[in-house]
Amino acid sequence: MRLNIRELSGNTFSVDVAGPNETIEIVKLRIFATQDFHPCDQYLVYKNDILEDEQTLQSYGIGEGSKVNLVIKEKNVLGNAGQNIVIDDVNAQIDSTESAFTKGLPDGNEIQPENQPKSNKISRLSLQTRKAKEQQRKQQNYINIALRQSDGEETHFKVPPTIKVNKLLEVFCARNNLSKQTVQLIFDGQKMRPNETFAMYGVQEYDLVDTMVMRCGA
Repeated sequence: MRLNIRELSGNTFSVDVAGPNETIEIVKLRIFATQDFHPCDQYLVYKNDILEDEQTLQSYGIGEGSKVNLVIKEKNVLGNAGQNIVIDDVNAQIDSTESAFTKGLPDGNEIQPENQPKSNKISRLSLQTRKAKEQQRKQQNYINIALRQSDGEETHFKVPPTIKVNKLLEVFCARNNLSKQTVQLIFDGQKMRPNETFAMYGVQEYDLVDTMVMRCGA
């Protein structure tokens, strides 16, 4: 039985397998033998499903002539890239004006609005807000990552690890004129859930996240 394997670059090659009962793990070894892609770096995707090593081709409905997408894990791909798109984490908000009065200044001094002239209260609140913003930015460790499309084109981002997948996906789709409902992010063989953060998936500096556009009838 022969399968057609398609890389993200668009390159397509064929792999001969024993039959529908062959496991995905063995298929990866066959690809390794012909293309020199280590099995640990391979992610096979069929109809938007990431194939698990212990499952068989038959369990995914893969048969003679089926087209399977191949994603290769890469690291340190950004190098000295150009300017990245910087996105702040809106999930980590600073204190509101009301809570700022309640909690006091970052240095531990309490704000006593009833004992202060109005102009002084505003000044101290502004100081507290500025300090809170500065402290937040110092604590945020931004990382450089890239989202790669099926044609190999990469979009570089500089984001905090605590940013949610959904927010970065919105920015990416808007820049590339794509519907958010049709795009899936894949990292380390996992589909990334919209309401989870990149930190939850272990995404680190210079990691590459693949994008997959889901089309009807795929």
